[in-house]
Amino acid sequence: NDPEMMVSITRTFKTLKTVLGELKNYYSEFQVTQHIDNLSLQRPASFPYPSSFKMDDNRDIKFIYKNQLCDGKLVFRVQGQNEEFKDKWMVVKFTQKYCKEAHEFCEKKEIAPKLFALNDLSEGWKMVVMEYLSDDKYINLYNLLKEKKDNQEDLQQKTINVAKLLHSGDYVHGDLRASNIMVSTDMKHIKIIDFDWSGKVDHAVYPHFVSTCLPWHPDVDCEKPIAKEHDLHLLKKSIESNPF
Repeated sequence: NDPEMMVSITRTFKTLKTVLGELKNYYSEFQVTQHIDNLSLQRPASFPYPSSFKMDDNRDIKFIYKNQLCDGKLVFRVQGQNEEFKDKWMVVKFTQKYCKEAHEFCEKKEIAPKLFALNDLSEGWKMVVMEYLSDDKYINLYNLLKEKKDNQEDLQQKTINVAKLLHSGDYVHGDLRASNIMVSTDMKHIKIIDFDWSGKVDHAVYPHFVSTCLPWHPDVDCEKPIAKEHDLHLLKKSIESNPF
C-alpha cells in the first residue's frame, strides 16, 4: 500500500544484484595473503568506528569499547580516557532517531540516566552517550519482575508515577515497557531509558514498522501519533503479564 516504498525496495534489490555480481568477479581474481606481519588494529572489528564524542563546549572525549550490552543492538559499555571522564563507565548507543529534549527533561526530574552528548554522524545516524547504570546499583525491570513477583503492584505504581512525570512535560515515550525501565537495587529510584521514539505530544509518531508481539493500546498504529494513554497501557500490560 506504499508505492514509494515498493519502488525503493525494488531499486535496492536491483542494485544489490549488480553489486554482488561485481564482487563475485573481483574476489574470483583476488589473491589471498597467507601471512600478515605486525597487524595492529586500533579497536576490535566488532565495535563501531567512533572512539570519541564531542561535548557541547566542543571538547573531544575519548573512550574505548568494553562490551556490547544487548545482543543485536548497537548499545555498548565504554570507558572514558581523558579529562573528567577518565576511567568513567558510560553507555554509547547508535540510533537514527533520538529525542534529546525528552531525555534531558527526565534527567532533570532524576528519572533518566545523565545524558553526556548526542552527536550527529554520517548517513543520518546519531551517537548517544549517557551515564552507565551499573549492575550493582540498578536492575532492569524486566529481570526484576522475574525474580520478585510479590512486589509487582508496588513496582507498577512507582513506574506509573515516573511515567506521569515524563508526561508532565508534555512528552510521550512510545516504547514504555518493562525492558526500558531501570530500578535501583534499594527500590528507591526508577529511571527511563531508550528515548528513540519520544517527543512532544501531537508531534511524536510511531515508526514505519511496529512489532505486533507487544501488548499495545488498541489505537497504536504505524506512523500514527503517540499518546500518553498508550504509554500507560503498554507499561501496565508489560508488568501485569510476562514482561516483554
